Amino acid sequence: MHYITEEEVDRNLSVKDVIEELRNAFLSYGSGRSKSSPRDRIFGDGMVLNTMPALYADRHMAGLKTYIAGKGGAPGSLCSYSTLIRWN
Repeated sequence: MHYITEEEVDRNLSVKDVIEELRNAFLSYGSGRSKSSPRDRIFGDGMVLNTMPALYADRHMAGLKTYIAGKGGAPGSLCSYSTLIRWN
């Protein structure tokens, strides 16, 4: 696993590129090619575990955002996967 830092993002992505990709992702989602599920929440003692999966078919990607929200904040992580992998 590779943790992507904010410095790496700044070096490799422009705001223009991000806006264009978001536009494409919303069009893909709106046409039904890409999918997501509503956020799922599991409530615990003083905290909530949140998960949000999605599939971005046009880029052959799947991802999962997960985080725990509580009195200490909401630290989280995002995992992404290639959907080009074939399971035989």
